[in-house]
Amino acid sequence: MAAAAQRLRDAGHRPLLLVGYSMGATLALTLAPTIRPDGLVVLAPFWWEEKPWTPIVEFFVRPFLPIGFRPLRGADFRDPRVRQGIAKLMPGLNLDDPATQAAIRDLELPLSLIDQLRALSRRMWTMLPQVRVPALVVQGTRDVAVRASQTQKLLRRLRSHARYVEVDAEHDLVLPENPAWPQVAAAVISFAQALTSGLGKGSALQR
Repeated sequence: MAAAAQRLRDAGHRPLLLVGYSMGATLALTLAPTIRPDGLVVLAPFWWEEKPWTPIVEFFVRPFLPIGFRPLRGADFRDPRVRQGIAKLMPGLNLDDPATQAAIRDLELPLSLIDQLRALSRRMWTMLPQVRVPALVVQGTRDVAVRASQTQKLLRRLRSHARYVEVDAEHDLVLPENPAWPQVAAAVISFAQALTSGLGKGSALQR
């Protein structure tokens, strides 16, 4: 990603805007001090907030944990909320097909995936004070995957100038069918225009 950003700079593209959604937003925050874009857009940053006692519990429990887990093993396909959630993750599936239901219930995620998320989250938390670029953070007020209080905690650790926008939405901020999508798009476009205007005057937004 750093190499791609440098190629864009070399080609004269300005302002350079780094945008990330969900886990991609956490990755963008982690890499921002290295890439040093002109601006950073963070949409519903998904990260693992560990408690101080987590490593101690893990030391004793980890040997007894399976190598993977099935998050949808008990899925009730009659529940509209379950069907809607699966359709967002895996569009186009026939959720009334028994074979499809069985395959979804049997879908196993490796425990190492959680380990990678935890490692990325720790790295992001360490790098946050080094983020020195203007930022836009957008959060859904009804998001249960990334709660507003968690994102606000992240914001308090940022030392750069950041604009925080809340919209009436769940985690699916980037879906065009989301009623809050026009607000999200407008916030991002306004932020990008402000960056462009600032560069045109010889300076970026406050850093």
